[in-house]
Amino acid sequence: MQRVCLTVARVLYYVLYGVFYIIDYLELLFHKVKARVLSSLLEQHKESQVRVKHLGIVRNDGNREETSVCLNLINLIFWCFSLGIDVITFVDSQVVDWNPWVERICAFWSIENFPNNNVDREASCFQKLTCTVENRNAGFRVILLSYRNRTVFTLNLLRSEDAHLSLIRGFFQLVNTKLEVYQTLPLSLRKTYMLDFLNSGADGSMIGSEPEVVVIFGNVPSLVGFPSWEVRLSQIFFQPSFPRFTFYDLREIIETHARTPKRFGK
Repeated sequence: MQRVCLTVARVLYYVLYGVFYIIDYLELLFHKVKARVLSSLLEQHKESQVRVKHLGIVRNDGNREETSVCLNLINLIFWCFSLGIDVITFVDSQVVDWNPWVERICAFWSIENFPNNNVDREASCFQKLTCTVENRNAGFRVILLSYRNRTVFTLNLLRSEDAHLSLIRGFFQLVNTKLEVYQTLPLSLRKTYMLDFLNSGADGSMIGSEPEVVVIFGNVPSLVGFPSWEVRLSQIFFQPSFPRFTFYDLREIIETHARTPKRFGK
């Protein structure tokens, strides 16, 4: 009887070992396939010359499962990276605290998530990225940097009720700072300094550049969080649910935007 029990235990051990080995192999295979797909999509994007630099996201849908939504946001970063999008501005009026989101996103980009023995050569670019966070008035700005400290991707996290105030405060703070420097300059340099400031864009704004595409999730067609001057030329799309949003939905939106005649100023 004891020998039978030992035999059964040994069989169960090998079965479980085999199951875990298969799971590890499938996980490794998934990472390799995902890396190849991202590389292939990036090449297709370069060939089609579809270029959207800034994507705006407005969440009005009812799903409040924070963990799953944060994972969907990380997937969205991958998708945008593969399509050549440089900036995401994510606006959600019901988020009370952005800190858990920022912690999860930064933890995802840590080196432990990309061990050398589980990363295919095509995905090595992700391993070289580092994450830095800037705390703004209305939210956070998460910046992914290359090994040469070059910004390769920017994620703006905003609460809609504070976005307008953030833009106004940021603008006046920027102007006051520039004026302080302006007053210390000799007269011969003041004109050049102010022209450079006016031509430098809205670097004091939380949103920064104007998004070419804005996707609104939910049944409420609201653009709360984006001032009218920030989306005056943006093409707006509607989707029912952010957790059900897929890469193919995003690619279809980008392709539709590329086929649509651009309004004046774009």
